[in-house]
Amino acid sequence: MGQTAEQIFPMNGTAEAPVFEPAVGTADEQGSAEIHPYATAQEWQQPPVDIRISFPIPFVGWRYLVLLSGVERRRPARRQVDRMKHPLVTWGNSLVVGGMGACLGFAGLGVMHMAAISVLRQTGLLVGMQ
Repeated sequence: MGQTAEQIFPMNGTAEAPVFEPAVGTADEQGSAEIHPYATAQEWQQPPVDIRISFPIPFVGWRYLVLLSGVERRRPARRQVDRMKHPLVTWGNSLVVGGMGACLGFAGLGVMHMAAISVLRQTGLLVGMQ
């Protein structure tokens, strides 16, 4: 896992971008297939879960949150490079997950408290509170 992007994707000693020569024949048939060889292999699909929201945070400004979920189609090498560039465990991610966990925990405690009060009222063990 400790490989760099250069080790995973060697540059072959050239610093130039690839040049696409015009294909012999019609440009629609051969040219587009030469430039985009994987374009027809698998069409892009909308993920089943695609939640994108923007919200203001006082004294900070507008922030956005994106939650995508679906079938992973990236190759292992690309996933490894993405993990090196964008590690999962960071201070920001830890604070967000901890804050969301605390909010869900307090909400759960509130629901359990309200359910307990309802049960105590129905059994007559809780008197004096309306």
